[in-house]
Amino acid sequence: MSDLHKECPPDLTQIRRQYTNDRFQQLNSLLGSATSSTWTYLLTVNGGAAAGLLAFIGSKPEIAKMQWPYWVLLIFMSGLVLVGFAHAFIVHKVQALVDGWIANSDRYWRNEVIWSYVIEEDQKLVRKWASIPWLLGWASLLAFLGGVAWAALRFRDLALAS
Repeated sequence: MSDLHKECPPDLTQIRRQYTNDRFQQLNSLLGSATSSTWTYLLTVNGGAAAGLLAFIGSKPEIAKMQWPYWVLLIFMSGLVLVGFAHAFIVHKVQALVDGWIANSDRYWRNEVIWSYVIEEDQKLVRKWASIPWLLGWASLLAFLGGVAWAALRFRDLALAS
């Protein structure tokens, strides 16, 4: 027995149509929220981090002459950039999921592919490059921890020198 749309019983067709619509709504909602939160996040963190670090560097002329605050700034900014790349990747991944779902479900409704193909292709896209945000997130966290550790040691040296 084939699993093409034209050969499905009406009750199964109705269930699949509802699932197709629900999945589209889910993916479209993910894309919207990922896009919105990415812009908000990037504007907030980059603006706040830049202002805070520049204020520290500019707080005293002797601090501005030291090299280590700029290296710590570079480490923190690298961590922020990694998070930005992760968020951008997620937005593009969700867009690929939406596009893939639309294309494959349309092919199903035109009787070009079977239902299991639609589901398998969707799952392939879900799994594709799944480790990228994870790796970027951990690299960003390590950059943050490294920057904090370096800054803490240097602050200690500054305190002891005073």
